[in-house]
Amino acid sequence: MDNEKQTDQMRAAEKVVSTCTSVNLRRAARAASYILYQHLQPTGLRPGQFGILVNISRAGSLTMTHLAEILVNDRTTITRNIALMERDGLVEVRAGKDRRVREITLTEQGAAKLAEAMPYWQQAETSIRERLGSDRWEQTLANARAVADLVDTYEDE
Repeated sequence: MDNEKQTDQMRAAEKVVSTCTSVNLRRAARAASYILYQHLQPTGLRPGQFGILVNISRAGSLTMTHLAEILVNDRTTITRNIALMERDGLVEVRAGKDRRVREITLTEQGAAKLAEAMPYWQQAETSIRERLGSDRWEQTLANARAVADLVDTYEDE
């Protein structure tokens, strides 16, 4: 590859790295997950597990499909994660009204683990908010929710 072509490719790549919504949001999400992971370590929970427990707790019970939709994740990944959490006694999975539907609820152990994790989550959030400043933190959350809500417009196309 000649130098001119390589320089053009490098400029194009730089533009993607600096302006691509997906690349930058994924990087930010991984950074936020890393910070949460560091704070959650005493509980043994990973950020993904924490998010699953919080969403099940909020709803009381969820189907695999609904949980996947809330987390904007594929059902296969959710099923695999739930199986591990069920093995660890954090959630219970049972047949719903329609036997093809599986309902997920927190066990007492899962609710206790979530309660144990909440102060560590609060520490992580406080750390991020203090470093960003309240205005940037609030705007970051609003923008993240707005981008996540875009998925609904693509499913309808």
